[in-house]
Amino acid sequence: MPYCTKEIIIIDLEKTSILQILNNMAVTKFKAHRAIRLGNGDINIDAGLNDVRAVLSEKGDLIKFFCRYVRDIPRVESLVKDFSYQNPNCKLVEVD
Repeated sequence: MPYCTKEIIIIDLEKTSILQILNNMAVTKFKAHRAIRLGNGDINIDAGLNDVRAVLSEKGDLIKFFCRYVRDIPRVESLVKDFSYQNPNCKLVEVD
């Protein structure tokens, strides 16, 4: 699964938890009922389609995203970018 070049840093984890952020993203951007933590620690955010997953950093303040299909990356990156701009506790980071 290819990683997106856009990631989100949570500015204040005491204000908003990672799971709250991902639940909000799953509902507002991916039309899911909620985010679902998988057995390997990744988080499904696309209503069970399993095409997009969120991967948390070891520190827990960075969210990476990867897609099952390369063709989905531009759409997912657009949703991530839009979500980060709408949430003041999120900062968008671009990775090469």
